[in-house]
Amino acid sequence: MTRWFSIVLVRMLVLMCLGVGLVMGFAFWLMLRGAEGFEGGAGLAFAFGIPAGAVLLALLIALPLVKPWIYTRDIDSMRAGNAWAHWRYDENEWRAANQIEGQRNRRNSYTGAAFAVVLGLVVLLMGLGQDKPDDREGFVFTGAVVMGAGVVLIVTILATSVDRLARRASTGEIYISPVGIYRRPGGYVALFGFGVRVHQVALVDGTPPVVRFDTAVRQRYRTAKEHWADIAVPAGHEDEAKGLVERFRATIH
Repeated sequence: MTRWFSIVLVRMLVLMCLGVGLVMGFAFWLMLRGAEGFEGGAGLAFAFGIPAGAVLLALLIALPLVKPWIYTRDIDSMRAGNAWAHWRYDENEWRAANQIEGQRNRRNSYTGAAFAVVLGLVVLLMGLGQDKPDDREGFVFTGAVVMGAGVVLIVTILATSVDRLARRASTGEIYISPVGIYRRPGGYVALFGFGVRVHQVALVDGTPPVVRFDTAVRQRYRTAKEHWADIAVPAGHEDEAKGLVERFRATIH
């Protein structure tokens, strides 16, 4: 099971659930503080006990939906020689590859989280200005949860991003299959599954050139297009990258 944490989606899911559980527990504790029958340890146990149960239930439901065993099998298959591409990077190339992916991640991943933090802070301040205790508690709880969830999302992205983890090593390698991208070190990013599928793959000119993956992500009422990954092409592999893009395009419907 520890191998599942090489999968970025699993890492994010676990950290998000734990973080949101802590935020909800703290928000419950703020509401219950001083209430009759919830003083001291009893209040803490009740406030954090319910979110803890909800977190455990969420993980028990979500992990089978993610099907991480599919991705660990894909990692094993790629490392056994069945990858569509396998590129090794020297020190300068590895640094550039992680900078490119880091720029994409900062551009795409933090906007929603920052908005949640600001919105939660506004709601929290509105709650503190309410005269009625019931209104004040409702606003404070909602604002704390929304703002806390945004902070948790930012921390989760920082803690689980493949480019940040990849910087632990001076050199590295990247495997690409029709199912996912495995950055070693760094982790595995799924291209298919759990509401995600590759929508478009393109080779973007530059120094270095980049294979860009865009995905279609199913949301509640619509399908959103997301800029999913940027993979820098090491020197000498440009023709291979062109072939990789064509191979993906032939499989996308």
